[in-house]
Amino acid sequence: MLNEKKFKEIYDQYRESGLTVRDFCLNQRIGEAKFYYWQNKLRHNNNRSASGEFVPMVAYSGASPFSIPEVHSAPKSGKLAPF
Repeated sequence: MLNEKKFKEIYDQYRESGLTVRDFCLNQRIGEAKFYYWQNKLRHNNNRSASGEFVPMVAYSGASPFSIPEVHSAPKSGKLAPF
């Protein structure tokens, strides 16, 4: 069973091998999905511990810059009602 320490050793071997992930996993008898799972977990943990700081966040009041504007249909008269 893999743990983070063991996978880090395996990952270092992979990087030194020069092989593709598929070939390395075949040689080591590791499932590709398991390799990618641990790779992502290792990267995520490294990113969290590397900064040790909070990430600034921008708050918007009112409409979000990602919101979709409302679409109002015109009445049958062809004139738009004031908002």
